[in-house]
Amino acid sequence: MNNDILHSFMSFEYENNINKQMLYKNYVFPLDNILEYIDNINKIPIASIVEYLQEHCLDDYSVSSREVFQFSSFYDSTYRICEVLKDNSNAGVSYLTAGKLLLNDGKMRKNGALTKYGENHLKTSESLSLTWNLSNVFFLTCIGFVYPDLPDSIKHKLLSRLILRSKFIRYLICSLIKKEINLRQYLCMISDSTYLRRRSNIKTVIKVLLDSEEYNFKSIFDNLLY
Repeated sequence: MNNDILHSFMSFEYENNINKQMLYKNYVFPLDNILEYIDNINKIPIASIVEYLQEHCLDDYSVSSREVFQFSSFYDSTYRICEVLKDNSNAGVSYLTAGKLLLNDGKMRKNGALTKYGENHLKTSESLSLTWNLSNVFFLTCIGFVYPDLPDSIKHKLLSRLILRSKFIRYLICSLIKKEINLRQYLCMISDSTYLRRRSNIKTVIKVLLDSEEYNFKSIFDNLLY
């Protein structure tokens, strides 16, 4: 049972099908099925996911700058983005609209700053499978749709698994299993200033895994040099 769920989770097959159907006006969201799916995901041992990553490493893996986390607030990239998009009826948002929804504190900001804020946090949420985009219009995934309403304990377990499934972390773990990695050299495609900004974001995401009580990630991330 775990192997079937693990394959379904890592392939995105079930979620992608639901995500597309959510765009139809009269679609009835299968809440109970999604909650059962999340429960089954959280029952997959973290060790099984790490083993899956080891078995499916590619010799020619590569990372693009888009896949490297960049955010001002990890909270805004996870819980908050799901909350505001759901309150907006999951109607689809641009970078600018997302920035306005997230930074709704009454302070005046230029559209450029709002657009960049929205872009960074939408891209991070997309990498974590909480949102998906169609021609740069972003919608909640079926997981993102229920994420804000999940109990904290379930949310935390799920987030660890979503992080492990993200492309950047998958590639990073595959590299770290084989050898010690210097992160700056690993991210040679970005500038020094961009690296300094993203390094702290990467550390924030990795800390979620290191804080997990389900698996000891220290032996893996000890091979990562910043």
